[in-house]
Amino acid sequence: MRRAVVVGFDYFARYLSQLVNEHANDWRLEFFSGTRIGMMRALVRLRGADALIAFGGPSPNAALALSARSKQIPVIVFWAGTDLLVAANNPFELEVAKQYVSADITGAPWLSEELRRLGISARYQPIIGVDAPADVEPLPERFTVLAYLPAPRRSFYGDERVYGIARAMPEVRFIVVGTGAQDRKAPANVEFRGFVKDMNRVIDASTVLLRLPEHDGPAMMVLEALARGRHAVWTHEFPGVFNVEETGQALSVLRSLQECHESGRLEPNHVGKGYVEQHCSRARIALSVESVLTEIVRSGSRRSPRPRYRVAISGYGLFCADVARNIERLHPEWEAQILRQGSRVETLSALFHLGRAQVWYTIGSPHGSRWMRYCAKVFGIPRVTHWVGSDIESARVDAVLRRAVQASRATHLAEVDWTVTELRELGFEAKTAPLPVRHENGGVKPLPARFSILVYVPPTRAEFYGLRAYERLFEELRNEEVVVHVVGGGSVRAPAGIELVNHGWCSNLREIYEHTSVLVRCTPHDGLALMVIEALSFGRRVIWSRPFPHVAHVATHSELITAVQKLLEDHKRGALFADYAAAEMVRERYATDRCVNDIVSVFDSARAEKRIQEAG
Repeated sequence: MRRAVVVGFDYFARYLSQLVNEHANDWRLEFFSGTRIGMMRALVRLRGADALIAFGGPSPNAALALSARSKQIPVIVFWAGTDLLVAANNPFELEVAKQYVSADITGAPWLSEELRRLGISARYQPIIGVDAPADVEPLPERFTVLAYLPAPRRSFYGDERVYGIARAMPEVRFIVVGTGAQDRKAPANVEFRGFVKDMNRVIDASTVLLRLPEHDGPAMMVLEALARGRHAVWTHEFPGVFNVEETGQALSVLRSLQECHESGRLEPNHVGKGYVEQHCSRARIALSVESVLTEIVRSGSRRSPRPRYRVAISGYGLFCADVARNIERLHPEWEAQILRQGSRVETLSALFHLGRAQVWYTIGSPHGSRWMRYCAKVFGIPRVTHWVGSDIESARVDAVLRRAVQASRATHLAEVDWTVTELRELGFEAKTAPLPVRHENGGVKPLPARFSILVYVPPTRAEFYGLRAYERLFEELRNEEVVVHVVGGGSVRAPAGIELVNHGWCSNLREIYEHTSVLVRCTPHDGLALMVIEALSFGRRVIWSRPFPHVAHVATHSELITAVQKLLEDHKRGALFADYAAAEMVRERYATDRCVNDIVSVFDSARAEKRIQEAG
């Protein structure tokens, strides 16, 4: 009997455990609550477990994930729905979480596509089972609409849309279930039942389920309504469901159902009930989930030899994740453990794993937490600090930070010669070691047929990253045939006439680079910007506020305008081409394996120096 530790959204994690345990032949799932005690108990039970399951992405508690990874136990994430929205708004943490997860599963096919856009390949596997009764209760005499609007998230579940439909159908009875009292905004024909234990009676008393949330996963309530022969109006396609995209469509479907009901022509939803009976029974879903778990565990059963050394990594999540992945890919003798400290349990876990590491490597976070500095000092863990740019500015204005970093006696790394110089001015001697790029290009493609500009604008510190300069630039180009691509999650204004495509946060920029003519980056201070290196690797033109090979350096706004207009004029007369020499330069100087080898060589030196000190 295989055993899995299950954590995550308490309601669904407990549900999944009960479902599988009720029908499975080879698996036993143990659910643990999200409390501190629950997490501690789960940590203990991981010993000897075959899998760690988190219901809700992007990953389980960092302490559990790190422990499972150290024990080579697969981590399996079941995505619920709203967790995708949280993950999309925290892309740096998402990249860290990906390092711990062995397999991602989603119970709805549309969620698989959303996860793909976040750089996650998720397997579709139904995870909600409902047993349909043998006989269906007749539809109620009065046409009745059921909706789920739990407080305090009623707006997320579409309360205004439901209330608007209820106002348009004043003669119809609307029943609302979910935590919370009566909503004063609701019209008089809406009844609030609060939390209901016996949903079967409420469903039987309704004619149709109305579900119009902003975002949804596999909804148990929809399956329950279909199983009992009720109709459903939902924002997603599903057998036996009326799929709608907006409020007007939902109102039209409800009026049509009401007309059929009042004329005596509306029958129970036999199509929906039949589908649930055939495909969604509890036993069928439980055995299917069990089969997937077995397949995942078997596919990872060939465990690689344990690494000889450990490096504990902390700092900027995105960089930590990329470096950790490349270290283990290119140097399997090293295990890269990313430390997170969001809770007390996670902090204790981070300190435990730091104490067992041979090296502590920080990226863009030279100070580190007080407890981690103390732990590294007590256990004599050598530290390697990698400066990336903005952290240098912080050290320049913060004497306390400088003293703390100096006290750590770390080995310092910087990405490029000018940051080495800046650190020397602050009293730190650093070696040059670029971070590996996130997107390596395998071959340069021609520039796009339409002139396009790529800019990076994050949701925070947008002014620092050149927002105003970009908006002034676009005003100058308002009468030109130009496409603007924006990445990073922030927003930019562009005048009418300029096509602006805001891609938000993108895990993979390959396709965007291929559709780019020039990357524009204007910041008052910068390290070796990885987007610059990546754009050059794709043979794209680059305009930057730093002097660099194959880059048009601009120091003022007028210089920026002139540089862009020159490229645009070259484009118009067919004389703008990809920069193959720039791509070759990146391959020679900034290849991923070269960058990672340089970083790991510093780890090896720090580890060897510690051994010499201990021996002497």
